[in-house]
Amino acid sequence: MRILIAGAGISGLTATLCLLRAEHDVHLVEQASQFSEFGGGLQCGAKAVRVFDYLGILPVLESVSIAAV
Repeated sequence: MRILIAGAGISGLTATLCLLRAEHDVHLVEQASQFSEFGGGLQCGAKAVRVFDYLGILPVLESVSIAAV
């Protein structure tokens, strides 16, 4: 299946990685010319963290995160 993802925010990037893992033909487009920090922060629930772990990016995210308990 050929899939187009418009927008390389957290949702677009996560969807792209999941679809690539499922061996789909994915094309990601982003209008910004470069990636940079944008916004004040991001809160992720337990289900989102499980997806990041499945994708193998959880250790990187934990290295730049602050856990609120």
